[in-house]
Amino acid sequence: MNAGSQMIDHFYQSKQCVVDGNINGALNNLGCFLKAGAGSLRQSFSINQTAKLKRLLEYWLSVYKTIKKEGITDTVKEAFGLRGDNNTSSVFAATSNFVATSQGWAADVFENNKKSVVIIYATDEKFDYIEQGSGFIVSKDGYVLTNDHVVFNEQKHCYHNDITMVLFNGENNICLKLIDSDPQRDVALLRFEPDAVSEITAVTRISNYDALQQGADVMLVGNGFNLGIAPILGMVRYARSSTNGDLVYTIPSNAGDSGAPVFNRFGEVIGIHKSTTNSIRGQEARAISNATPMDEIEELVKKWERKHKITVF
Repeated sequence: MNAGSQMIDHFYQSKQCVVDGNINGALNNLGCFLKAGAGSLRQSFSINQTAKLKRLLEYWLSVYKTIKKEGITDTVKEAFGLRGDNNTSSVFAATSNFVATSQGWAADVFENNKKSVVIIYATDEKFDYIEQGSGFIVSKDGYVLTNDHVVFNEQKHCYHNDITMVLFNGENNICLKLIDSDPQRDVALLRFEPDAVSEITAVTRISNYDALQQGADVMLVGNGFNLGIAPILGMVRYARSSTNGDLVYTIPSNAGDSGAPVFNRFGEVIGIHKSTTNSIRGQEARAISNATPMDEIEELVKKWERKHKITVF
């Protein structure tokens, strides 16, 4: 039984014990509920969900202390929705809804960030070749990050002059202007006019990339096969590869995922996905992808900010 199921089970058992006047049972089950919730704080929810769960756990800890000190009082019954005309309480309803509706950290992170991820199309005036990839909004001022190779025309050895994006809500043909790019690190900075978009949602970047650990859960959100923005999961193999300094992780990405953000469990972007690694030292590699780490991206952006006299972050 996972932490969420344990929370649901013990929460409603504690309520039934309150109904029955079983003080020890109420304490035991509410204690198990709090323990399972504490485990979820460390591993199961996004930043917003974690903050919400923390507030709920603090409240139920105070109820636990009341039961232990005073027994099943009217205040305790009210907390469990056992007093009042509608036989419920706002806190009880909020807790019930929270533990019953969350489908895990990946679903929460995707839901909170899907509006920040964009589909990118790049072509020339003749439309004889169209590059398709992903990107993500990093600023309310309209700045977008993606891969250099998404906006570079390999056939003509120049950058595409017609670059547009599509948002998760369906808004499309939004023009993007190339601000600067770094082919070596495969990072490009683009910008759209903020007035051209009805709602701008920017991602949160990891504040300390060096804290990223091997084995950490990660999620790529991209437009694989041009089927629409969607998540796919993996874990970190190397936070910084010994060969080229890339972030390496176990996500079998697909065509169209280039330029996609890679998120950690807290909904923070830790890098820009570049490609799937097909071979390492001459040997076939399976289901391994690599990204430019976020700390290196931020160094590039700071350089571009000075160069172009702009403020991105």
